[in-house]
Amino acid sequence: MMFLGTIKALAFADVVSSLPEVEAPAYNPATTYNIADEVIFDHYVYGCLIDGTVGKQPDTYSSIYQTPQYWQLKSATNAFAAVDGVLSTPTVNASGDISFTITGFSNIAGVGIFDAFGTTATAEFYNGSDALIDTQIINLVGFNLNSYYEWLFTQPTSGNTNYVFRNFPVNSAKVVVTIAGDATELGEVAIIETGYTVGDALYGSTIRIASRSIYEDDEFGVPRYIKKPSRINATFEIFGEKAFIETLWGRLRKLSGDRVVYEAEEGRTVTTGIGLVRDISVPINMPSGYLFSIELEGVQ
Repeated sequence: MMFLGTIKALAFADVVSSLPEVEAPAYNPATTYNIADEVIFDHYVYGCLIDGTVGKQPDTYSSIYQTPQYWQLKSATNAFAAVDGVLSTPTVNASGDISFTITGFSNIAGVGIFDAFGTTATAEFYNGSDALIDTQIINLVGFNLNSYYEWLFTQPTSGNTNYVFRNFPVNSAKVVVTIAGDATELGEVAIIETGYTVGDALYGSTIRIASRSIYEDDEFGVPRYIKKPSRINATFEIFGEKAFIETLWGRLRKLSGDRVVYEAEEGRTVTTGIGLVRDISVPINMPSGYLFSIELEGVQ
């Protein structure tokens, strides 16, 4: 069944990471900073642009439209990279597990993990009284080829590097996501706010990995190779029941242009990901239902 879910914006105040933030010292408003000094403020790393900077809070004085611009935003810290909304900047632990505790939600449709590497991934769900009410665990290694989509999608998938945890108790108010292993990595963890099961993905669906790497001339006119994260683009042909699609169609139209989580088959990494809804075709009226397609552009 084809599943689409909207992504809930996460506030860093609702996330606790198991990893330390060691890239730079915490920002101190009483400290005088000079060019190339780095600080951490609200889980982001900033670089100082002006000698003698003091009392200029990084998030307030980092706009490129300010004159002068005191700070440059560089990236989220490694500890919070997997919740910064950017899939291509992962949280990495070369010597053990990664764990994220996420609160501040209710009545969500799922929890997605993307570009997860390790041995296992576990999601533990807690209610408002902080009692554990559900635990789900998946393998991140090994080949998963015994499925209906084996004959449809020719590229095998190694473990469930992309996965959506669903079917947990509706009174969940906290989730702890853990990527376990000797060396672990997580591109992004996403809270899925609202989810829609829109029908069955059919034969004719296509998935491709598109390279975005380029050669570009530098300031001396010399071509240089620039490695950029690839994109996984997908077009799913979908068939759905008439009564259901007619009820859902207005909501599907509003997803156009949104950043969503998609899953064409549960537990199938190659059919699960994060993408922008680029195109939704008008349904074709068939005798037993509606036939339409959804095009998703990956945001890796």
